[in-house]
Amino acid sequence: MKVWAGVLLVAAATIMGATASTAQTKIKVAYVPAVQLVDAHAAQQKGMFGKRGIEAELVTLGVSANMPAALASNSIDIGAATAPTFLQAVAGGLDLVIVSANSVTDATDANAAFAREGSGIQKPQDFIGKKVGVPGLNAFLHVLFREWLTQKGVDYKRVTFVEAAFPQMSDMLKSSSLDAALAVDPFYTRILNAKSGYVVSHFTAELPTGTAVTLWISTRKWVTANPAVAKGFKEGLVEAQQFVKDSPDEARKIIAEFTKLPPPVIESMRLAVLRTETTEPQLQYWVDLMTKQEMITTKPDLKTLVMK
Repeated sequence: MKVWAGVLLVAAATIMGATASTAQTKIKVAYVPAVQLVDAHAAQQKGMFGKRGIEAELVTLGVSANMPAALASNSIDIGAATAPTFLQAVAGGLDLVIVSANSVTDATDANAAFAREGSGIQKPQDFIGKKVGVPGLNAFLHVLFREWLTQKGVDYKRVTFVEAAFPQMSDMLKSSSLDAALAVDPFYTRILNAKSGYVVSHFTAELPTGTAVTLWISTRKWVTANPAVAKGFKEGLVEAQQFVKDSPDEARKIIAEFTKLPPPVIESMRLAVLRTETTEPQLQYWVDLMTKQEMITTKPDLKTLVMK
């Protein structure tokens, strides 16, 4: 009897240990359907979060500009926001931090300013008086496009910018709801394939390479309360970004799933340059640009904005 009692105790301890080791912390992670955000999807699907005790529920938001508000209301735990959106929220008083970087600009990026047929837009000056769709007001593409217009001698205040979600841009160009739109892949490729617009400029290629684009952000309160989960999230992204680099075909399949776009569109696109580290100079570039565009009046302390 004593032998069996010992066996039962060992078995019970083994079961309890196994249960504890497989326990997962559930977090809600928000994204917009842009190609560079494949890292979180890969990390969830391929078990890179799972082996670090994280179960991520990935939810879609229409535009990245809504991420700070969703974080502040505790609707999500982590969200993908462009660097300008993040910095403007911080300058406005929200206590947010960068959990991980996501992507940086590259000369080969499939980003462009598209114009609809019949719009008459051929050069920077032609955007004056036109309605241009942007995926988020004061977000990455909007801010960089205003800088590009400024460098070309165009007063961007004479251009009408309206918010338009990436998936709707192609149809909005075709229906003449927009004269132009700023798009990234896979929606860049979708517009080309649908012939709903033509490229006026790959304007981001004319601006500094290596500029921080998208960031995975959270509230400082959440990161402080969940340091191991936040660290595990970033470690999972490190592994996922390497997976995307090593297995581009599999990465494209994942992108097709969360963007809901046809495989032919995904197969012909270029993958984004992914990074998990953020530097102060990368953030300072945005602070300087946003100050110039009168988006912020107080400059955030950059040393406090990246999760340690």
